[in-house]
Amino acid sequence: MARDAAEALTATAIVVGVDRSVAAAARCVGAGALVPALRFLQEPALSRATNRALRGRRKLLGALRETGAEAAGVEAPKLEHNGSGVAAWSWRF
Repeated sequence: MARDAAEALTATAIVVGVDRSVAAAARCVGAGALVPALRFLQEPALSRATNRALRGRRKLLGALRETGAEAAGVEAPKLEHNGSGVAAWSWRF
């Protein structure tokens, strides 16, 4: 469900912008419900179609993570590279 929320949040942000997308999600499902979706706001976790729509807007995912975390009152997860070229999330603060 968190991955679906990340897809919906990203698709909405592509159309209406980050701030409006996060505000709408927070109103509809509550800011706390955004937290599980934050870790899926990265290219490898999103569908091919969503990644195609993100072309030329790669900074949008970082902005969504930051704005979503701020709305939920948590620190945004950091993206770390594990040496294999694959990004992995770290929830260490």
